Amino acid sequence: MFHRALSGAYRRWSDTIEERKAQLSEEERRQQLMKRILSKMFQKTLSTALECWCERVHERKAELSEEERKQQLLRRILSKMFNKALSGAFERWCEEIEERKAEEARKQALMKRITMRMMNKCLCTCLDAWAEHVREEVEKRARMKRIVGRMLGKCLSVAFER
Repeated sequence: MFHRALSGAYRRWSDTIEERKAQLSEEERRQQLMKRILSKMFQKTLSTALECWCERVHERKAELSEEERKQQLLRRILSKMFNKALSGAFERWCEEIEERKAEEARKQALMKRITMRMMNKCLCTCLDAWAEHVREEVEKRARMKRIVGRMLGKCLSVAFER
């Protein structure tokens, strides 16, 4: 009896889940359909806007007289020539900046080499002074050993003479 009740509860739960899935999938299908419809409407709007723009361009070309077209063409040509001169000046300015940067980098490298030479010279001087000091200390120690050796020798000879 208990298993039958448990089985029935499980079946009702399973049916509820299936119904829920069906509702969700129906909702998803509706949303996808709405997205497609909206996309087509948006594309239609874009298409209409493009057609309008093309018509306006053709109308504008028709409205311009031959003289206006010549003036407009002349303005565009002059504008391009002026822009070309500006472009050339800008390029020369950029090249000058690059040359200055290269020169500055060269100067920095030269200063670094000079500084390193000065530091190395100072290090060499210090190393030479240290080596000289060590040599003097070694000589002093050797002299002190000889003196101590003589003194010990005298003490020994006096001890044997007695």
